[in-house]
Amino acid sequence: MKSIVVEMTLLILVIFGGIASNVEPQMEGVKNNSSSPVGYPYPDPYPFVVSVQRADPDPYPPPGALTVDFKVDLSEIVTGVETTDFSLTFTGVTGASVLSVDGSGSTYTVTVNTGTGTGTIRLDVVDDNSIMDAVGNPLGGPGVGDGNFTSGEVYDVNVPLIFPSASLYDGWILESTELSGVGGALNKSATTLRVGDDAANKQYRTILSFDTSTLPEGAIITSVTLKFKHAGKTGTLPFGATHGNLLVDICEGAFKNDPALQLGDFSARCPSGFYKVKALIYTNSRVDNWYSQSLLPDDFQFINLGGVTQFRLRFARDDNNDFGADFLKLFSGNAAVEDRPQLVIDYYVP
Repeated sequence: MKSIVVEMTLLILVIFGGIASNVEPQMEGVKNNSSSPVGYPYPDPYPFVVSVQRADPDPYPPPGALTVDFKVDLSEIVTGVETTDFSLTFTGVTGASVLSVDGSGSTYTVTVNTGTGTGTIRLDVVDDNSIMDAVGNPLGGPGVGDGNFTSGEVYDVNVPLIFPSASLYDGWILESTELSGVGGALNKSATTLRVGDDAANKQYRTILSFDTSTLPEGAIITSVTLKFKHAGKTGTLPFGATHGNLLVDICEGAFKNDPALQLGDFSARCPSGFYKVKALIYTNSRVDNWYSQSLLPDDFQFINLGGVTQFRLRFARDDNNDFGADFLKLFSGNAAVEDRPQLVIDYYVP
């Protein structure tokens, strides 16, 4: 009889023990965060970051936009969210920074300055225990850094550097005589530049000067575009049958080893030899009154990463021998900001 009782007891224990081993405690309010293992069966009192997502289209930004927004979602209502609670992880760009934080409760929008260049930007959460829930529980847990979040979405950005022509150094130069090939007069203060000829068949040439030294060290250039805006004409517009195409020479540095406009810039070559004739060729084709052409990749070498890059504009034919002034007018660096010549450079930093 005793053996039967013992055997029955063991059988009951085995059955109920097996059932018990397969039952998980059911608890209300259970939540898991980055500091708790998945399936951790006890309530977690600490708030945590749920996600950091792009709030704008990607790739981004569109032309002219210099900021992007990230949407930050947390597990519960918190306070103490400030710009110092975020950092950026980026590649290829320079000058990116966290600008502002807006929002409340469990959802916040963080606005970021993209800087310039071609690359990626990710917003990270930096836990310094300043973010807390309603009862004072810090983000992620009691330790600094245990609520860090570094797996958010990434923006692909492409923001070029736009250099305006230097008003102190650009201007037009007029040939001394029709066939001299040297400068005889200049103007560096006018709001318009001249390319073409005057009533004495003397040629006008224009110098554009850009300080490209702010390109970051190690920048790899991927695109260079020179733009200047139509401001009118005197006489016949020189393009085409009268003067041909508009030609642009480039100098890595200043044509006369000094960025200041001078008569010698009319025909000088770069002292260093880093110079190319007809690096760009323009026809009378413009969009919203802007003439625009891009350098070939082999000519990116002429962009001066350490100082001034200059361009000389001239028509293929110096004059049309009609003893009438025929010249194209372009806005200079002394014109309104929105009309000034531009050198647009796309780049990335490896």
